Amino acid sequence: MEQATISVDRSMIHCRGAWTLPNLVQLERQIQTLRWPDGSDVRFDTMGVTAMDTGGALLLQRCLSHSPRNGQGGAPQGLRPEFADLLQKVQLQWPRPDQGAVARNTSWAEGLTHLVQSRQAAAVRALAFIGESTIAFGRALRRPRSIRWRA
Repeated sequence: MEQATISVDRSMIHCRGAWTLPNLVQLERQIQTLRWPDGSDVRFDTMGVTAMDTGGALLLQRCLSHSPRNGQGGAPQGLRPEFADLLQKVQLQWPRPDQGAVARNTSWAEGLTHLVQSRQAAAVRALAFIGESTIAFGRALRRPRSIRWRA
């Protein structure tokens, strides 16, 4: 698998290689020793990213949101559409620190209602799974030859 790298050339940060779980430790070390560019016009060249998983998207999001020293943000340039979709999903699930958490004033009753509704939905899904499994097991008992045994 191709090694992942991150490097700086003036105000351009170049991201290359496979931004996947096996390379995240190496990328973390590179990011910690990276000399972030000064100025507000920081751009990220992500055209060289060949693979990305959720861990890589989280790390890239952290790089995009701010540099450790300057608090500057940037936008990826040249990111493949499938990686851009993954990055967008990660940003929706885990918002950037500079966006802050949306504070909602909820009463304890609203919180309890939300908790009960989520538990109710989980219970319905669990019962559906148990029902489907029971039906499949019953069919297998009635027709044992229909079971696909692996040799």
